[in-house]
Amino acid sequence: MSEIILRDEKQRRTLLDLISSLDLKKPWRVTVVRYVKTRSNPQLALYWKWLHIIAIETGNEAEDLHDIFKRKFIEPDVIDMGGTSYARWTTGKMTAKEMSEYMERVMAFTVSNLGIMLPIPEEMHMREGWKS
Repeated sequence: MSEIILRDEKQRRTLLDLISSLDLKKPWRVTVVRYVKTRSNPQLALYWKWLHIIAIETGNEAEDLHDIFKRKFIEPDVIDMGGTSYARWTTGKMTAKEMSEYMERVMAFTVSNLGIMLPIPEEMHMREGWKS
């Protein structure tokens, strides 16, 4: 599978050339969707830093806290298999904006319910992926 993220005319021409070169004796599936930036590495690093701080303060494991926060603050993906529905909570498919909103909920809960202050880098508002 080829994936091209269009940002300029050169990339548009590359995509059109790719489509023009397809062998039409075979069927092809072409999907065009708006690109949305997923959560950023700095966001993820900060989130896990927070989880480790909370783990130290509460005596819990960071992975367990991650599971608790996902279930508390995000809607599950529901997967149907053989007539049975299964819920799965994941942050892996979040956009940068969704991850930012999720982290704000985690921080608010941690400060107000656990009394734990979490670090916020001063430049966070300038980092790519935070408040985007």
